[in-house]
Amino acid sequence: WMLYPRELRLQRKIIRAWRERTSLAGRNAQPAMQPLYIDLLANANASPKPIHLGFQIGIKALKEHLIALEEVGVNHVALNLRFNQRPVEETLYLLADELLPRFPSHHTNVGNQELANQELVNQELANQECA
Repeated sequence: WMLYPRELRLQRKIIRAWRERTSLAGRNAQPAMQPLYIDLLANANASPKPIHLGFQIGIKALKEHLIALEEVGVNHVALNLRFNQRPVEETLYLLADELLPRFPSHHTNVGNQELANQELVNQELANQECA
């Protein structure tokens, strides 16, 4: 189920209500996901400033926000770099280095995390070249 980004308390309330209703309907638990537009700032400690459906933000605050989303029940977050002003390759490496160790793929062997990070960056760069 896809949600728009919202204030965390409201997001938690919506996800809980949806999960209760799906359970009452006899359905298995369903994942909740949301997009998040980011403009990743060079200052790692920069506090979030709202932009359309996301934030202009430092990597540390982004990590904290993603942890908070996980705590309210969001299972997947699609990071969108449409408004990002940094070079894409630099941004992808930063995201891979700083976030993937905390949010590993269920298919990633922890011993191969660096290789997985490189593969993610290469895949995204290839996707951009095709676009």
